[in-house]
Amino acid sequence: MDKKILATLELADHEVRLIVGQFFNGRLNVLKVERVAHEGIRNFKIINSQSVRQAIIKSITNASENIGGEITRVLVCLPGVDLQIRDTIQTVQINQFVTGQDLENLYERIVSHSRLNNHVLINANITRFHINGMTTRKVPLNEKCRELTAEADCYFIDKTVAFDYLKVIESTGLEVLDIVIDDLGLAKEAGLFEQSIHNPVIAVTLERDTTKLSLFNKGQLLTNIFTDDAVGMAFEKFESVYGFTADISQRLIYYNLDVSNVSPTEDPIFAWNTKKGEHTLSQKDVLDFVGNEVIHLLDQIHKTSTPIYEHGEATFMLTGEASVIEGLPEILKTASQKNVSTYVPTTFGVKDPVFTSMLGVFYHIKDTAVYRKALSSSIDETGFYNKNIYRETKHDTKSESFTGRLKNLFID
Repeated sequence: MDKKILATLELADHEVRLIVGQFFNGRLNVLKVERVAHEGIRNFKIINSQSVRQAIIKSITNASENIGGEITRVLVCLPGVDLQIRDTIQTVQINQFVTGQDLENLYERIVSHSRLNNHVLINANITRFHINGMTTRKVPLNEKCRELTAEADCYFIDKTVAFDYLKVIESTGLEVLDIVIDDLGLAKEAGLFEQSIHNPVIAVTLERDTTKLSLFNKGQLLTNIFTDDAVGMAFEKFESVYGFTADISQRLIYYNLDVSNVSPTEDPIFAWNTKKGEHTLSQKDVLDFVGNEVIHLLDQIHKTSTPIYEHGEATFMLTGEASVIEGLPEILKTASQKNVSTYVPTTFGVKDPVFTSMLGVFYHIKDTAVYRKALSSSIDETGFYNKNIYRETKHDTKSESFTGRLKNLFID
């Protein structure tokens, strides 16, 4: 897996997101990030495939030009719509020592024995192994035994959503290397399996048009639910009253709204002109205008989560595009009387909660590589290295070095 260049693609409700990364010494180095707007998805239905296709092509083209290699294959982060989880236990016989092939055979038994009507199996997550009378979460490669048993959670999602998303991706000429649901990616990046061993963790993914609660308990993902409310209500209000575009609304809501601030400034933070003259908005204006909508959303999250409080000292973790709004943890903590945190990735180049689930896709692929068949790179690596490394050795200048180019990938 080390040094293999992989690209992960996500079709969000209003934009296509792409991360190109490479593992080196077990650490993910991000080479390029793209976010391209589209108007083709509503409520997880493709309503304008051409808009989505164009956004995918643009993101792939931009990233390919920047890294110096054509991206032809991608990992896909799919939304966990109508998520159904089924557990299974499978066993394989071992000839003296556990080999990589034994682990592959065990994984194949897990996925081949999992079926569910109107749903499609996306991922199987092995939660623990049983070997020589012991239980372990560690992959028992090279351990001596006669048989190996694994417990696994199989994640199914709505078949129509999965097929429609993959169809529009493949229509651009891209090959799908593998698929990971966003809940699993979220857990991998934020360490939610480990955090939830003793007490429940409610992960809240705040996107522009959707709000999702994912429940983790005893080290496993149990379920998820989408609420009826989302931050998009505030966007719609700005558009209907002021005629603001989504970009302007995003700037005001994400970066100028603090729902916990009891004394917001009245100094102008945004100005615009119309036929009626010049207009301004202050932080107080923004809070007065859409603050109640956001607070109502947090109250709904609390009410939806109330039954979970009976099963342990639950905690909340906020992430996703809209989790950057100031004051969300404070308001939710006041409403629920539970600890609330916001998760922001720490990986250089993607220090934004919008990328949390996508980053976890890389780590899921890495962690399962030992019992999965070898994965191809997202680019033609031979041609890539011939073009970007071997050529560079002929030009022994700092400005033209490959390392120097990588440092400049984020500077367009």
